[in-house]
Order: sequence, then C-alpha cells, then structure tokens
Amino acid sequence: MKPSPCIFIALLILGCAPSGNNDSETTDSLALADTMDVPSLPDDETYNTSPAGDTSQLASYYEAKAQATADQEGNFFRVTIETSQYEATSHVTWFFDKSFSPRLFSQSWAAEGNEGSMEYFVEDGQVVCASQDDGYESFKWCTGTGGTRSQLSGDNNQTTTELLPDTFGAECNESVNVFLNTLIQILKDGQVTNPGESTYSLKIERPFEEDSEFVETVEVSIEKALYEKLVE
Repeated sequence: MKPSPCIFIALLILGCAPSGNNDSETTDSLALADTMDVPSLPDDETYNTSPAGDTSQLASYYEAKAQATADQEGNFFRVTIETSQYEATSHVTWFFDKSFSPRLFSQSWAAEGNEGSMEYFVEDGQVVCASQDDGYESFKWCTGTGGTRSQLSGDNNQTTTELLPDTFGAECNESVNVFLNTLIQILKDGQVTNPGESTYSLKIERPFEEDSEFVETVEVSIEKALYEKLVE
C-alpha cells in the first residue's frame, strides 16, 4: 500500500525518515502489549462467521468496531498532532490503551485543494479495520469481512471497485508501524512547550524554504505517562 504523500506532512516538515532499530524495537513491544479489557464486537453470526472476501457485512462490522472504540474513549491515552505546512494541513489522533498499545490511528488532511481521511483500528497488535478516502481512491476493510477498493478512472470519472487481497491486513500493520515510528521521532525532536502535570504540549517549527516568512509547524498534545513511555 503506497500512502499518499499528504499523509506524511509531519514527516516532511521534520525532514527525517522513520526511526531505526531502536524505535522499531519500541514499536514491536508496544504493538504486542495489549491487555486492556475492551468490549468485543457483538457475539453473533453476523460478526463472527463472515468469510474473507464476503464484504456484505463490511459496513456494519466496521461501524460496530468504530462505535466500540468511541464508547471506550475515556479509557484511552490520547495524542493529537496538528500540522501546518505551506498550502497543507493535517490533524492526527492516536488512542493508546493503558498497556501503551495503539488502538486507533486517524488522520484528516487538506493539501492544494484536495482533502482526505484515514483510520486504523488495532487490537492485540493487529489492525482489525481500516479505511481511507482521498476523493480519488477509497478503501474499507476489516479482518472478518475482507474489503474493497474503489477508484475513479477514465475521462468520465467512472468508478471501478475491486476486492482487496488477502495480504491487505499485513500492509495495514506495516503502515501503522510506520506512523508509530513517525510519532516517536516527532516526540524526540519536538520541544516541550507546556509541561503540565498530566499532559505535555510539544512544538516543532521550521521556516518554509521558498518563503521564509511562512513557518511550518507541528504541534502535539500527549498525556505525560504515554510520552514518557514512548521516548524512554
């Protein structure tokens, strides 16, 4: 899966690549630790017996997962990232459980007149549902149902739809690991501007190369306990 360049706005501002071996080890340990008791999806045939490739229940399965995550929001650590780049902005939200394992990554962005959004739901270190829509290509996928990708093509902007391959879950896991490594690098590079008792604010600034009067920024709000875990 080739994420849109807009997804990496924060990474472009930093001018760095995802972290190396040390951060990869941190990511692996966080992804594997997932012991928080979060309600599962409804225990019925609709959610437990849909074979991969049968997408008839995809929408309801996905909405149930999104609702279950929203219902538990108060039990999660939250991270928000706001970026402002020349003609581009993005908003990122992370949820982590009390074992410091990722449970949700979501992002919306706008760049040069284009807008898009994506979200990944994670359980037991694996992405269980994912979606993305940038106006030209969209996908929705869950482990229990498989998923579909739709694309605009041709001069008449006709929409073509295809089933996603069996390997799509692994691609989603790889994407979340990249995003997590990026978050860790941002936290390491950012300057703490407001060290509150329970929440930290961080900021990164860089003059835009083609217009020194414009300053590109990355601003982060993160709960102190999670910050200390991710940068240790």
